[in-house]
Parts: sequence; structure tokens; C-alpha cells
Amino acid sequence: MHRLIWDDLQYVLAVAETGSLSSAARALGVHHATVLRRIAAFEEHCGVNVFERGLRGYHLTPESSHILSAVRNIDEMVDKLRRNIASQHDSVSGPLKVTTTDSLSAVAIMKYCTLFTKQYPAIRTEIMSRNDQQDLSRLESDIAIRPAAFLSTDLQGEYACDLAFAPYATEAYLDKKEILNDVVHHDWLGLSGLIKNASFSEWMDSTIPSHRYVFHADSFLTLTALAEEDQGVAIIPCCLGERSQKLIRLKQLVPSFSTGIWVAAHPDMAGSAKIQAAISFFVQAIRNEKMLFEGHNAK
Repeated sequence: MHRLIWDDLQYVLAVAETGSLSSAARALGVHHATVLRRIAAFEEHCGVNVFERGLRGYHLTPESSHILSAVRNIDEMVDKLRRNIASQHDSVSGPLKVTTTDSLSAVAIMKYCTLFTKQYPAIRTEIMSRNDQQDLSRLESDIAIRPAAFLSTDLQGEYACDLAFAPYATEAYLDKKEILNDVVHHDWLGLSGLIKNASFSEWMDSTIPSHRYVFHADSFLTLTALAEEDQGVAIIPCCLGERSQKLIRLKQLVPSFSTGIWVAAHPDMAGSAKIQAAISFFVQAIRNEKMLFEGHNAK
């Protein structure tokens, strides 16, 4: 019997979960031809057809369906082993991956990371600015700095402060409007993609007529840029709106919206000296600018 190695099983798991070679390749960060070659080699060594190939992609054969749960268990064990090994390093040094949203990165986190590396020169920091959730259990990131109403049970960290949202528009846009305090008389910039999960998204859907939307975007940075081009009203983080030289905050137009900013890590990693140092540093850095994040610096 062919000796199974984890590299082989990773390819099997990726194809089984995604259902296609191309999707598995993207998840693993390799070319789809590599996935095809590794799956073919795995089946040849095992002497069985693990997958059925069809028009709708790759599926485990009925005889191999039990493989998926077994490989997932191995996958979780390997991830836990990696985290346990990583957490045993007591030195405040080495690489540190910080994931955050593009908005928070642009406003503050890049600046904080510069200050962090000055305080901890032995740490090499990598910033990943993205609006999707990184899997901290797989060490895709070491710490996450994200807006959320609460911290999920699979993370451990600290609440830093609130993140306030408000509507903003330019003076040039407002000069074209006769009625300023009525939602339905404005042109709106809507949410799409992952930022559609924002706390005020449901309010927008139920209050703003669909025909009043002139643009949608999947990034608050993009919405800010559109608003600065006189395209309409955007509800954006106050930390973005207040630093804009062009935007005016429309205080009475919509209710107040806010969520929390959390700095978190996987529980298995939270006890390491490096992770503790990072969480404490970024929480304090955010709290030092609490007025900005909570929208108290209104122009």
C-alpha cells in the first residue's frame, strides 16, 4: 500500500470540498495542472478511483465518500499541531501576519504597523488588507483587526472601541439638492459584496427606494471615492469621512450606526509572547484614536 503523506491528502481534500480542479488550485495556490497530476498519482498509488469526473466537476465516488470526514479530521489535527508549535516560541520575534479591512488599513493600521516594528524590530510584519475573513485556525493570519458586533467563539482577543458610520456627501452634490433631510430625495451609493454585511445594510434596503441608488461598491474606500466625485450620499466609516477634505457629514439624515473593533487571534495562539504583544499594542493604538473611530471628530 502506498504510504500516505499529508501533501497528497491536502489535494484530495481541496478537490472534494471545492468540486473542481481550478477551485482547488486557487485554494492551494498552485496551477490546476499540479492538482490534476497529484490527484492522478494518488489514485494510481492507492489503486482506486477516488473521484468521479463529470460535467459538474469532481465528486467522490460512493466507495470513497468516507474519505472526506477522515481527511478533514487529519487536516484539523495538522492545523492544531502547527498552532501548538508556533505558540511555543516565547521570543517576541519572527513573522507576524496582520489581517484587517482595506478601510482600517488605509486609515490607521498601516501607520500602527510602522510604529509596531519600531517598538519590536525583531518582528517582520505583513499586512493583509482584505474584507473577507482569513482562517486563523490555518495560520493564514496571526491576528485579525476587524469590525464586528461581537467576537466569534473561535477567536480570542480584545474589544478596542466602537467604529461609527455616518452619511457623507460633497458640498457640490448638496448644492444641487433642494431637500437635504429627506432620504428619498437623495442619490445613494449602495453596498455590495462582503461589506453588505454592515450593520446598517438592512436599514438601507428597507428605507432607500431601489431607484435612488446610482452606484454600488464592495469597498468603503470605493464608496468614499465615489462620494468625493459628487456622485451621491455614502454611509461610510466616520474615520474615512472625517479625514476627507471634500466630504461633509450629514448628521440628521440617518440614524446612528456603529459596531465594535476587535483585535483577535486563534485561542491556541493567543498565549504566545509575540501574539500577546501584538494584540496589546494594536488595541492601545486604536484606543488612542478612539475619538476618530467613534465619530466624535465631526467637522
